[in-house]
Parts: sequence; C-alpha cells; structure tokens
Amino acid sequence: MPLVPQLACHKKGTHSLQAIISIIKGDEEEQLFESSLKDHILVLSKDPYGTHYVQKLIGTLSSQRTNNIFNKVMDVLLDLSKHSYGLCVVPTNSQLNN
Repeated sequence: MPLVPQLACHKKGTHSLQAIISIIKGDEEEQLFESSLKDHILVLSKDPYGTHYVQKLIGTLSSQRTNNIFNKVMDVLLDLSKHSYGLCVVPTNSQLNN
C-alpha cells in the first residue's frame, strides 16, 4: 500500500481511508494498514490530515497493533511533542497505554 501515506495527507484521501478503516475485519487487513505507517509515522503525525489517519488507526486497530504503533510513536516522541499536530497523536497513545 505505497500510496496510503500520500492519500492520508490529502483532505479527501484521509476521509476515504478513515471510512475504510472503520470496516476493517481481520488481522491481515489490520497488518496492511499498520504497515502503511512504516517509516511514515513522523510525517503523517505532523500533517494536518495525516494525523487524523494515525489517530483513526490507533482508535480502531487491535491492542497489539495499537501497541506496535505506540512503539513507533515513542521513537519520534520528542519531534512529535514539539509539533501541534504531532501532539494530537501523543495523548491518544498515552491514554491507551495507561
């Protein structure tokens, strides 16, 4: 799913992806979406549209997948904590891991 990061950073693209995420069924589909974050978590989280995509994944995927995303967020936590959109991802992860 190489185009997902580009779609997630587009106003209409992020809405479409979020609609698809809402109907995910099964581990394979979750894995596809989780893998779309690979090497893109920082860019997506700091983008005004991409942050909504990341937040939707965090709120929808299984706890194991969410923990995997949380680990990726922790790798770039300092950068995210300095950015207004990035901050939207940090509390979401913190709330899920309390």
